[in-house]
Amino acid sequence: MCDFISYVQKGDQLFYLTDDEIFSKESREKLSGCQDNDFIGHGAIKKFFDIRGGEDHEVRDFWNTDKLPKELADKIANFDSYWGKTFKKYFMNDDLSYIISKAPETWKSKAWEQLLTQKPSNDDLVEIICHSAEEYKVKAWDLLLTQKPSNYDLRYIILKAPETWKSKAWEQLLTQNSTNDDLRYIVCYSIEKYKSKAWEQLLTQNSTNDDLRDIVCYSTEEYKAKAWKQLLAQNPTNFDLKYIVYYSIEKYKAKASEQLLAQNPSNDDLKYLVYYSVEDYKAKASEQLLTQNPSNRDLVNIVCYSIEKYKAKAWEQLLAQNPSNNDLEDITLYSTEEYKTKAEELLK
Repeated sequence: MCDFISYVQKGDQLFYLTDDEIFSKESREKLSGCQDNDFIGHGAIKKFFDIRGGEDHEVRDFWNTDKLPKELADKIANFDSYWGKTFKKYFMNDDLSYIISKAPETWKSKAWEQLLTQKPSNDDLVEIICHSAEEYKVKAWDLLLTQKPSNYDLRYIILKAPETWKSKAWEQLLTQNSTNDDLRYIVCYSIEKYKSKAWEQLLTQNSTNDDLRDIVCYSTEEYKAKAWKQLLAQNPTNFDLKYIVYYSIEKYKAKASEQLLAQNPSNDDLKYLVYYSVEDYKAKASEQLLTQNPSNRDLVNIVCYSIEKYKAKAWEQLLAQNPSNNDLEDITLYSTEEYKTKAEELLK
C-alpha cells in the first residue's frame, strides 16, 4: 500500500494523480477495482496513464516540499485545488493520524478536522496521544474517553507517551479494573515510576505464577528479584521454572535450574536443563538423569548438549541400550566431532 504523495518518474516525465484524474469519468473505467487509498498509489498512477516501468517515488511527509520535484511542490502549496476531494475521500485514518503526529500546525489542524468526520478508532487516538503536539493530545484524550479506551489502549499510552499522559492513562486504568496481564506488562516494559505502581497493585490482585515468571524473564533486575522471591513463596511448578530457564538471564536460569532439581524433576525436565540451562546445571541435570533410567533419547540429548564428562558416560550407556539409527543420526548432526565420528562409524 502506497502513501500520499506517490509519483512515478519515467525519463523527464512525472506521473501522478490529482483530483482531476481521480474523479474524472475516465478513472471510473481505468481505476475500477481500486479502493480506499489505492487511488493515491503507484498502481493507480500506472493504470491511469498506462505506463510500464519508471521509478516509483513516495514522500509521506509531503509538506517538506524540498523533497519533491518543483512541479509537485508548487501544487502542494495550493493543495486544496489539486487534492482537496482526495483528502476528504481517500486519506485513511492512519494517514491523518500520521499528519497530526508529524506535520506542522496548519496540516495538523486540517487532518484533525478531517479525522473527526471519519470516526477515528482508538488506535488512531492513542497514536496521536503518544506522538503529536500537546493540543492534539488533549483533543485525542478527551475523545478517547468518550469512546471507552480498552486496557490495552491505556497500557500502550503508559509505555509510549510523555509523563503527563502516562499518569492520566494509569489513573484511568485503575478505574477500569486492570487485569494482572495489564499490570505484568507495565512492570516489564514501562518506566520505573509505573513499574513500582503496577507491582504494588499486582500484589493486591493475587499475582499468578504466570505473572511472576514473566516478570522474572522480562523486567529489570529489581523486579526480577521481587518476582522470584514471590514465586518461590507460591510454589512454582516445574513448567514455571523451565520457562525461566528458557527466557531469563543467566542468573535466573541458574536459580530456576537449582529449584527445579529440588522438585523431583522428570526425565523430560532434566533433559530440558541439559539443553537450555547454564553449564553448571547442564552437568547436574546430566548426572541426575543418568541415575533415572534414561531412555535412548535422554542419552542422545546428553551426548549432544552436555559437558564432556557426561557426554562420555551417556555414550557408553547408549551403546549398552542398542541405539537406533535415528539416535546415531542425531548425534552426527548435533554433537561434538568426537561423537559425530563414533556415531558415523556405527552407521556404516
